[in-house]
Parts: sequence; C-alpha cells; structure tokens
Amino acid sequence: MKANKFNMAEGGEYRDADVYDSQVKATKIFFEDQIPHGFKPLPKENWPSSMPQEWTGPVYDITGFHGQQVVAVLSQIVNDRNQFKEDKMFYLLIRNSSEDNEKAEYEPLYALEAHPTVDQPGNGRVFLRPEGRVEFPKYGKRYGVLKADLETEYYKTNTPSFAEDIKKLLKDNTRNENIPEATMETYMILLFEIARRLVKNDLIANPSKRKKAFDRLPIGSAVARLINLLELNVSSFDDVFSWKGRFNCFKGEPHERKKVIQTINEAIETINEGTVEQPLIELQEFFCADQHPISSEEEDQLATTLRDMRLTETS
Repeated sequence: MKANKFNMAEGGEYRDADVYDSQVKATKIFFEDQIPHGFKPLPKENWPSSMPQEWTGPVYDITGFHGQQVVAVLSQIVNDRNQFKEDKMFYLLIRNSSEDNEKAEYEPLYALEAHPTVDQPGNGRVFLRPEGRVEFPKYGKRYGVLKADLETEYYKTNTPSFAEDIKKLLKDNTRNENIPEATMETYMILLFEIARRLVKNDLIANPSKRKKAFDRLPIGSAVARLINLLELNVSSFDDVFSWKGRFNCFKGEPHERKKVIQTINEAIETINEGTVEQPLIELQEFFCADQHPISSEEEDQLATTLRDMRLTETS
C-alpha cells in the first residue's frame, strides 16, 4: 500500500535524519507496547522425556509462535529480576508435529543462560540442543562460528535461501522441516538480540546512561532489514555475522552500533531508490504470522500511530 511507504530522499516526507528515530519509535511500539504477556512455564509432568527431571529452570512451550510472540516470552524472562540471575537456565521448546515417537523425544529445544551486567541486564547466551542429544554443548556458538557453519556446511553463498528459511521460522517456528541446525540457532539468537534490550528501567535501580543507549537501539528493525539484504543477495554472511562485517550491528558501543544501523538503512534506501516500508509496517509484516493480515480497523489505528509519530518528530 502506497500509504505505508515513505520517501527517505532529500525533500521527501521524512528527512534522512528522522529515519532512525522512526525505527526507534516503531520498535518500542511493536516489541513493548503491543506484545502479549502472562506466559506460563510447562509443569514438569509435561516436559519431554528427553529433558532430565533433575534439570532446573522453567520451560516455555513456544510451538507455532511467530517472531513477535517469541520475543514476548524472552522479554518476560529477562524482566523477571527475581529469576534472571547469573547462570540461571531457562528453556524454550518447539514441539514436533511428527508422529514418530523416537524423533519427537528430541524436539527443538533452546536453553537461555542468564549473564546480566549493570549496563546490559538482559545479557545471556542462547544454545540449541543438537539433534538427537540430551545435553547441551558447553558453550553457545558465536556469530563467527555460525557464519562458518552457514557458509561451509549449508548455504555456501546462497544467502536468499537462508533468508527464506529464517522468514519461515519467524512466521511459524514449526515450519522447521529440513532447516539446518545453524539456521535454527541463528533464528533464536537474533530474536534474543531484540529481547535483551527490553529490560524496563523501572525494574533497575539507577539505570545507567549506557544501558539506556543500548536499549534505544532499534535492533528489531535492523534484523528485518538485514534479512532483507540477505534475501536480495546484496549482502554476504560475512557482512552480517563476521566481527568486522559492515552490517554487523551486534558488537561495540551503542554509538558504533547506531552507525552500523544507519549504514543498513542507507543500503536499503539505495536498493529501493529512496522508498521503503514504514518501520512499523515492516515489523508487522516480518515478525507476525501470514494468517493474521492487518484489518481495516487495525490499519486505521496504525495510520493514526504513524501520524502521531510524524507529528512528534517534527515538533
């Protein structure tokens, strides 16, 4: 819809300097104001038999969730300041629809190990349990290792295929048949990159300026646009996941990450000749399920929100 796009070029409806602020506002609306709440962990009697009963830590069933819902669960976890303590474990389960009981015993299972810091109280490490294994690896994979796996074992330089697989998972995580483990792990790590910035300031005693600067980063919008660049085959795995990658916005100080996100925006603008989706529309289309299109009423509400955002930016 034409009304859902804006011009990033000089003299357009939005000035270039406003694009980043629009992303910040859209990310807050979509991943804070609009997310669901009240997720309950599974009782132990409902755990898969492949999970030893002596394990501690809550288990959340995220079967069939789209990206925004998974971020909502992760946000709930990192905001529970009584539970999100150093080395505490949390688990996220995707139940397998297969009737093969042996295969179902080893359904996709993620572990989140908490490592909060003063400036980044939502910090942690995400692990994917290897297929057919009961135990998790000792260390989660860093982006460099994931990049090597994606390139050498699965996709080579076929970034559009990787983007297609990630987008399937973000629409419905049960659409995981024949999707490589490295992609499954990358999917959850990217969602956690969003959630780890969502620890509310009113839950923290004297939140630091550095924390607030990290939290302001519109990581959700950046992730959507990174996947878009990979889908269009104008970005490489090295660009996104290597330590010195020009689109790697997951490292460094807040001002360094902001600069990278602006570089991502410039690349998107160049490809689309200055016209791109509104950031809020972009998030809804990317992180929500296909079967829930925006209704006319929701579209009217969204138009009002976008108009209010524009008025705020120009005031």
